Amino acid sequence: MQDNFEDFVKQHKDEFDEYEVPAGVWQRVQDRVPARRVQLGRGWMAVAASVLLLVGFFVWKQPAQMPEPQQTQVAAGGCGADNELAAAEHYYTGMIEANETKLGDYKTRFPDLYHEFAMEMDTLNRDYASLKSEYVRNACNEMVQKALIQNLQTQVQLVQQQLQVIEGIMNYSKNANS
Repeated sequence: MQDNFEDFVKQHKDEFDEYEVPAGVWQRVQDRVPARRVQLGRGWMAVAASVLLLVGFFVWKQPAQMPEPQQTQVAAGGCGADNELAAAEHYYTGMIEANETKLGDYKTRFPDLYHEFAMEMDTLNRDYASLKSEYVRNACNEMVQKALIQNLQTQVQLVQQQLQVIEGIMNYSKNANS
């Protein structure tokens, strides 16, 4: 059936080209045809809700999974705050390392982006080392301890933001190619 139609069109092509479409015809056709909206099925919404629940669960459970405090890398200043800083350092360093491992997979795909990230992390690490030596010199000053923890939190946020940016780029690329 399709072949017959195509043959007919090819045979009578000259006749079709004789006539011009009056101005405004296509506009009237478009006005009559209802706008077609792409509807995402409920299955897609269920998947999105499931992912959101999983992410929420892991974010909610993360503090409960904080490892036991260990005396890591904190200089023995002899103050009681060492345990708190050691626990925070152990917790945040673990998060940073886990997320940096994920980022390492994208190092070759996005070298410029990774380079900028690495420079920011180097700056934060230098600041952390400077704060840490100040913490030891000032006999475990509480304000310096808070700055150390805030620096670690900033490093975690930076790594997580970098992962979100890369995942956003990947999703955009995937959708653009679809």
